[in-house]
Amino acid sequence: MPMHELVSISTDNATAHTPVLELSECVLNQLGPEASRMARAAGLPGIAICVSITDDFTTDVESHQSRESVAYTTQRAGGVVGAMTLDPHQTGDGWRILVNSTAFGGQDSWARVPLPYTLGHEVAHCLIGERRRLDGGPQGYSSCPESLLDTIGYTALNVCDEWLADEMGRLLVPPSQVVIHLEDGDTTATDRQVLAAQRLDGMSDALDHHVYPALAATVRRWDGTDEGLQAMTLGLVTGIQEALVLSAHYRSAVRDLAPDLDAVCRVTQHRGTRLYLAPFWARVGPVLESRLANGPLMDFASEDQRAFDEAAEGVTGFWRALGVRFELLDDSRVYVHVDEPLDDTSR
Repeated sequence: MPMHELVSISTDNATAHTPVLELSECVLNQLGPEASRMARAAGLPGIAICVSITDDFTTDVESHQSRESVAYTTQRAGGVVGAMTLDPHQTGDGWRILVNSTAFGGQDSWARVPLPYTLGHEVAHCLIGERRRLDGGPQGYSSCPESLLDTIGYTALNVCDEWLADEMGRLLVPPSQVVIHLEDGDTTATDRQVLAAQRLDGMSDALDHHVYPALAATVRRWDGTDEGLQAMTLGLVTGIQEALVLSAHYRSAVRDLAPDLDAVCRVTQHRGTRLYLAPFWARVGPVLESRLANGPLMDFASEDQRAFDEAAEGVTGFWRALGVRFELLDDSRVYVHVDEPLDDTSR
C-alpha cells in the first residue's frame, strides 16, 4: 500500500442528503492520512474501512445483529446514536462504520458540528479494535456477556474505549472555526467549543432525568420477587452503562470549556456526579490519561488490561453505591444483595 493508504477509507450505500454527504466526504479524505500515521506508529498492518452514511440507520444496524434482542433504538441518555462501528466478525468482511445521517440533518449548521468528530471517533474505534483483534482482549472480558458479572466487564471496557476513541478523534480531526448567529450579532468559536456546549447540555439533562434520582429509584422499586430482581438488574445494567458512556464523552469534550462556567459547576456538583460518576472517574481517569500520554495504541495489551481492571472495579463501585452487591457462590451462581442506595441530601 502507498504510505498514505495504510488506512484506506471508502464509502458505499450513501443515502443521506447532500450537506451531510459533502461534509462527510471532506472529513474522510482528511482522516485517511491522519489515521494512517497513527496506525503506522502503532505498528498496525493495513486496514480497510467502509463507511455507510444512511437515512435508514436502525434497519442497517439490525441487519448486522447476530443475536435476538429487543428492537434496536437510537435513543440514549443525553441524545441519539450518531454512528456505529462494526468489526469484521459482525460484517463477515472488514471494518464498517454506519453513520446515522438523520442525527446531523438539522437546518442549523450547529447540527453538523459533531459530524467530523463522530467520524474521527468511529475511525479510532476501528484502530482500537484492530489492535485488540491482533493482541487479544483483556483477561476476564467477554464481548458477549452471558451473566450479570460479565456485564460489569463489558461496561468497563466499553466506557474506556469510548473515552479513548474520543481522545484519538481529537488527534485525528483538527479544530476549525464556527460562526454562531446570535440576536445581537455573529460571533465565532471553535467547533470543539460548540461540541463541548452540546455535550454539556446532554450531560445536564441526563443527570436530572436518568442518573439521580432515577437509578436509585430503580433499586427502590424492587418488589422482592425474582421477576422484579431481574427487571431491576437489567435496568441498572443499561442505566449504569449509559451514564458512564455519556460521562466519558462529556469529560473528553468539556476540557474546551472554562471549568468555572456555571453550567459546568452544576454538573460537577450534581448529586448524580458526586455519588456515582466522580468516584468512578477518580479511579479510572488517571489510568486513561497516562495511556493517552504514552500513546493510545502503544504497549496496548498491558495498558488495555490495566484500564479494564480499574474500570471493572469502578463499575462494581457504582453498583455498590446503588446498594447492590454481588457474591459468587461455589456453583458459579451469583447471589445479589440489595440494600438501600447511597444518598446525599446535603445539597
